[in-house]
Amino acid sequence: MKKYAYNFSIIFLALFSATMIYLNVEAKKSERKLEAVVGNSVYNVWVTLNEISSDGEITFQNIEKTNEKLITAEVFAGIIDRSVSVELLQPIIKNLLVIGESIENNYYKNNEFTKENQEIHKEYLTEVQKTISAIYDIYYVPNSEGKVKLEIKNFDELTEINKRLLEIQKK
Repeated sequence: MKKYAYNFSIIFLALFSATMIYLNVEAKKSERKLEAVVGNSVYNVWVTLNEISSDGEITFQNIEKTNEKLITAEVFAGIIDRSVSVELLQPIIKNLLVIGESIENNYYKNNEFTKENQEIHKEYLTEVQKTISAIYDIYYVPNSEGKVKLEIKNFDELTEINKRLLEIQKK
C-alpha cells in the first residue's frame, strides 16, 4: 500500500509539474501575442498622428483626410486602452476627431476657414505633437527597439492633453 501511495504521489507530482510548465509556456505565448497586438496598435496610432502633424496646412482636403485617419486610429486606440486596462488614448483620439469635425463643419457653413478655425487648428496640431511624444514615452520600453509596455505608469501627460482638448472643443 505504501508503495502504491508513493508511486501515486510521484505520478501526481510529475503530472502537476508538467501541467504547471505547460500553463507557464502558454501564458508566455499569450503575453507575447498581446505585446504584438498592442505594439502594432501603438505603432499605427503613432504613425497616424505623425501623418496628421505633417499635414499641418489647414485645407479642406487635409481636414477631411485627417478625420478619416482618426476614425481608424480610434479603433487601434481602443485596442491599446483595453489591453493596458487604462482608458487614455481613445478619448484623446475621439476629442481630436470632434475638433476636426467641428472645423470641417464650420468650413461647410462659412465656405472658408475663419481665423478662429485657424487658431483652433494650430492648438490642435500642438496637442497632436504632444500626444506623439507622450505615446513614445509612456507606451514604449526605453532602448528596446519598439517593445511596448503592457503595464503603463506616469500617464499624467496624456490626461492633461485630453483636458486641453476638451477646452479646445469649447471654443
